[in-house]
Amino acid sequence: MITSVSDRASIDQAFKNGASDYVTKPLDKLELHARLRTVKRLVDEQKHLRQLEFQVNVQASYSTLEFEFDTPIMLPDFDRGIEFHALQNYLLTLGVKGLYSVAAVAICVENAFASYRMAPRLAFRTMLSDVASVIEDCLKTESLLISYAGKGNFVGILTGPSEWNAVDIELQMNTMMEDFGSIYLSDRQQLPRIKVSPVVSNSLFSLTRPSLILERAIASTSNQTAPQNQRYRSGISLPTRA
Repeated sequence: MITSVSDRASIDQAFKNGASDYVTKPLDKLELHARLRTVKRLVDEQKHLRQLEFQVNVQASYSTLEFEFDTPIMLPDFDRGIEFHALQNYLLTLGVKGLYSVAAVAICVENAFASYRMAPRLAFRTMLSDVASVIEDCLKTESLLISYAGKGNFVGILTGPSEWNAVDIELQMNTMMEDFGSIYLSDRQQLPRIKVSPVVSNSLFSLTRPSLILERAIASTSNQTAPQNQRYRSGISLPTRA
C-alpha cells in the first residue's frame, strides 16, 4: 500500500486484508528502494518453493521439497496467516508512537525440530498446517495478525480488545490436536505439542528494533512468569472480571 492515510485503523485493516507492506506519502526514495528489495527477495523465495512443490506433485516424491528449519514459510489454507515479513513491516509502519500500544503472543510447537529432522519436508509442512487449523479454530474471535516465523513458532500481534488466557488456550489447542492423533500414529510421526505464551507488552528496548517484541513472545513460552489471565486493550493489561 502506498497512501497518505496513516491512522492506526487503516494500517491494521490493510495488513488484515493481505498487504505485505504499507508506505505513507511523501515517499522517501531510499526507504522505498529498501522495501522493494525486501519484496523482491520474498517473491524469489516464494517462486522457488512453488517450483519445488510442483516437482513434488509431478514426481509424487517428498524428497524434492527442501527448506531450512528456520524458514518462515507460508502455509496452505492458513487463511488468517500473513507473511512473516509483512508482520515485521506492520511493526515498522506503526512508528514509535504506535509501538507503545503493541502487544504480542506466540504459539510454539515444542517438538518441531524433532519432527523436522525425522519427517519429509512436505510432511513437516503438513504438520504446521494442522497446527495452523487449530489456531484458527481456537482464536476465531481474536483480533490478531499472526504469522509463521520458522522454527515451529507462530507469532501474533493483538490489534484489538482481547482476553488472553495462555493456560486455557494451550489446553484447548492441545486437546484439539489429539483429534489428529490416529493420523500421526499411522504415519509414525510425533503429535505436535503446543505451548502458548502470555501477552508480551512492548518495552523501551523494543522501540529501537520493533520485531524484538516477537522474539520476546517466543522466549516467554518457556518462562511464563506473567499473569495468565489478562484482558488486553490498546496495549494495557487490565484486571479480569470477577
